[in-house]
Amino acid sequence: MASFSDETPISAIELPSRMRNALIKAGLVTAGHVRKASDTKLRSLPNIGPTFFSQIRKVFNRARTR
Repeated sequence: MASFSDETPISAIELPSRMRNALIKAGLVTAGHVRKASDTKLRSLPNIGPTFFSQIRKVFNRARTR
């Protein structure tokens, strides 16, 4: 799995377009913004259901740059 820093733009991360667009539209434009977002905020995003929520957390929590 690729790793990326908190400063990496969402647009530079390989994500399904629906997920990427929802994150950017919500103002979560970097990996760090997504990592710091609360579960409540992420779950409330349009077009982000339980499956996408789980995928978001999995991708962004595992892909930290060490």
